[in-house]
Amino acid sequence: MGPKPRAARALSKIPFVPTPQPIVEKMLQLAAVKPDEVVYDLGAGDGRVVFTAVNKFSARGVAVELDPWRASLIREKVARLSLKEQIRVRQEDLFQTPLKNADVVTLYLLPEANRLLSKKMLVELPDNARVVAHDYPIPEWRPKEVLYTKYDGKIHTLYLYQPRMLKHF
Repeated sequence: MGPKPRAARALSKIPFVPTPQPIVEKMLQLAAVKPDEVVYDLGAGDGRVVFTAVNKFSARGVAVELDPWRASLIREKVARLSLKEQIRVRQEDLFQTPLKNADVVTLYLLPEANRLLSKKMLVELPDNARVVAHDYPIPEWRPKEVLYTKYDGKIHTLYLYQPRMLKHF
């Protein structure tokens, strides 16, 4: 079963723009990732978020990437670094990915994709989950914290959400 037309359009417009490594680390720090938690990166690109979660935070990772070539590159790196027990790679539509096992979800997606994901995350994420969005907020969600950080002459905005808090409004 393929993505719904609006979701498919939103996915097709998401460019691959890698998050700078220092910003990846700030995202995971902002989410207060703990050892053995599971970090889902939706639109994983080159996998840097999940590799950082595993290597610097002793977490586990799930890289969700639609592009078969990028997903295969992540898989190759996972195998090369012997991280098959810590990192899973799902080559699929992120709108179809079950999120019930996520402790943390990271996003660097465009606003429309964030909006389309918002209901899914509210329904599927466990109560203790956190979501960190890079540069683009999740429409209609109130962040628990907003962090502005400068890197390479650009201000990056990070939004921390706790969906549990949003479910009660």
